[in-house]
Amino acid sequence: MQPDNAVLVLFLSCVVFLPPTHSSSQADLGLCSQVYLMYQYCTSQQINNIADRNFESRRSVIRVGKAGPPGPQGRRGEAAVVNYTKIFAKMEQKFNDLKLEFDEKSLMYDEMVEQTKSNQILIKELQKNMIQPTIVDCQTVKPEYAKSTDEKGGVYDIFRNNKRYEVYCDLTTDDGGWIMFQRRQDGSENFYRTWNDYARGFGNKTGEFWLGLDALHALTLDGEYELRIDLLDKEGNTAYAKYSTFSVGRKSTNYVLKLGGYSGTAGDSMATHNGMPFSTRDQDNDKWGSHCADFTRGGWWFKSCMYSHLNGNYNGEGDTRAGSAGLYWYHWKGYGYSLGGSTMMFRKKQFL
Repeated sequence: MQPDNAVLVLFLSCVVFLPPTHSSSQADLGLCSQVYLMYQYCTSQQINNIADRNFESRRSVIRVGKAGPPGPQGRRGEAAVVNYTKIFAKMEQKFNDLKLEFDEKSLMYDEMVEQTKSNQILIKELQKNMIQPTIVDCQTVKPEYAKSTDEKGGVYDIFRNNKRYEVYCDLTTDDGGWIMFQRRQDGSENFYRTWNDYARGFGNKTGEFWLGLDALHALTLDGEYELRIDLLDKEGNTAYAKYSTFSVGRKSTNYVLKLGGYSGTAGDSMATHNGMPFSTRDQDNDKWGSHCADFTRGGWWFKSCMYSHLNGNYNGEGDTRAGSAGLYWYHWKGYGYSLGGSTMMFRKKQFL
């Protein structure tokens, strides 16, 4: 039995079984009142517990209420007006802004391209300046720096004592590395020249030319050099003369020739010219009573007059006493025969 039911039975028993004679007794009624109050208390506590449980239960359940009636319709706005003129103006302005930005970037790009080209030129110049001290002859040239090339070699710049010399390098004959200083091949160049012409040099490095006596002296001043002379007759036959020592003196000596140590197939027609100064049509330094350079129409290291002369009149033929012989090499072709071509070149001797 629950406590509240027990209190109720106790209260009813108090009222039903109370003796009638004591119905007006205040003490008896007070006992019943107390029992009644106890009943009310228990009842109220039970109701509160039930209410609390129902409240917690209701809190745990999500309840969705009904939607209310729709509100009144809002005020209708005015019809929109599209201003295409303004839109086009904005689009044109945007286009112009983009075009201006593109032009500015295009200009910057062009400037960058030009700057890159300038930098590349500067880099190449710096590279050339860096390699100059190492390119001193045709034995140290690099193919990528050739000014022009052919089947035998090419034209290069070499450097000696901070000075540049443009030379033709024979890179194939006899192991290569030769600085060529004379070439005759077709008579296209005039070799009946003045002293200053022979000192400075003349002609085309890819054709007929004379390098110059000043350059010959400067390039044979230091070290030991060898000389090679290649000859060609008019029938296509070839011969050569090689000398193990070679140098050309300074201007104050009139570019005196020093050579020796012959070998080859052409015969030694230079021995008699060893130790002789150079002569031209306007400066006679030979030992003959007349003028060899004027007589033979070309500059050379004459004695009185010559056993060789490769700077004479290209088309000259006949008796040398008449000065008509041209490219002359006595020990190969004898008197009166003008050769079809010649080259003269030198290189630094290599010691193993």
